[in-house]
Amino acid sequence: MGKFLVANSLRRRILVATFATILFFLILAGVALDNAFQRVIRHNVKVQLQNLTFTLLTSAILDANGHLSIPLHLLPNAAKVPKSGLTALVVNQSGAIEWRSPSSLGENLPLFSPSAPGVTEFETNKGQQHLPFIYRFGTVWSNAQGQDRLFTFIVLESKGAYLTQIKNFRETIVQWLGGGSLLILLVHFILLLRELRPLKRVVQEIDDMEKGISDHIRGEYPEELALLTRRINQFIRNEREQLVRYRHGLDDLAHSLKTPLAVIRGLQQKDLSGRVQSLQLEEQISRMTDIIDYQLKRAASAGPATLGTNMVPLWPILHKTLASLQKVYADKHIEHQIYCDTVLAFPGDQDDIYEIIGNACDNAYKWAKTQVVVDCRLATDENPNTLTITIEDDGPGFSPASEQKITQRGVRADEQVPGQGIGLAVVQSIVRSYDGELETGTSGLGGALIKLSFPVQA
Repeated sequence: MGKFLVANSLRRRILVATFATILFFLILAGVALDNAFQRVIRHNVKVQLQNLTFTLLTSAILDANGHLSIPLHLLPNAAKVPKSGLTALVVNQSGAIEWRSPSSLGENLPLFSPSAPGVTEFETNKGQQHLPFIYRFGTVWSNAQGQDRLFTFIVLESKGAYLTQIKNFRETIVQWLGGGSLLILLVHFILLLRELRPLKRVVQEIDDMEKGISDHIRGEYPEELALLTRRINQFIRNEREQLVRYRHGLDDLAHSLKTPLAVIRGLQQKDLSGRVQSLQLEEQISRMTDIIDYQLKRAASAGPATLGTNMVPLWPILHKTLASLQKVYADKHIEHQIYCDTVLAFPGDQDDIYEIIGNACDNAYKWAKTQVVVDCRLATDENPNTLTITIEDDGPGFSPASEQKITQRGVRADEQVPGQGIGLAVVQSIVRSYDGELETGTSGLGGALIKLSFPVQA
């Protein structure tokens, strides 16, 4: 179960986040819809009461005695039935009731103050469910004697029907929004299971590698995981190559030391003069030292970065290295030229590029007569981009035997051609650890040419 902890944790977190988002949206949408629906219902109530008020106003009759009456047949049915919830009345300027609909029988109507002429009022009594909606309209009528009388037409409607509509609407939106949310969660869960399947497959492949069933991560993955799987495979490959380098280095070291040790053992058994024996011993000890230096350098090269590519600027390294070689070979009076854009960088370890540049340029200075040229370029028309470093000199150049030895993979230090051996063999080993290439040839100056190529991710 341990291998599924990450996937399960991600799944839980995504599902919880999705549920929280949907719940928030549900509450927000529900509140917004509920408020909008209430506004619509209240507006409809206002329009209905307004229409009824104007109906009463146009059908009202003021007789010669100043009494106001409204024909019952013009009233809606609800206004004719007692306690129906719809009540209409007319009050005079003193607040006394001049007329009331049959539906008001048995109702304890509150006292109403008159409204100013031409003024309409709509009272919702929001938050007070026991109080009805109230619509009022004030008007002035003149009687037969030419006297103006103030009347206020009032229509009341209980909130029973309004509250029932609100309740039904809320139940409906809860059902629809709740059902929709559950459907969204279900679809999201199915998609989540599908989209997390590659991650589960990666975990399974890593588990297979731990068990020795597989040696790397196989298969195609989405671009979000492709970089991760490539980096893991590169990490595994670099670790194995590093281990192989150490093993081969130790094997080669042990094998390479056999010959000088045999010579030393033979010198102990021969009767040679002390001076000759001392020179031969010194020669063999120096040879053993070179062998040890070569094998340790080859085994300890860092190789390309695994989980992040270091971009090491080339110009400072070239400038510093050639300035040092100018001092070492000052007696040769060598002129050097560097062609390198300041933005060019090596995709790897700084110590490795120092080792590469140092050994390759030292070889050029060692054999050059008067001139050394270093040229760095980035070819962007290749896939991947390729960084090339070319070192040329005007010396005698490489012999066919030395070229063959230098480019031969795994050649031992005691087999290197004198003067063209350990340094370039170290360069060859490090370059190959970066999936690069070392090529040798004849330079335009007439001497040796060393061309180093490294793949660079865009």
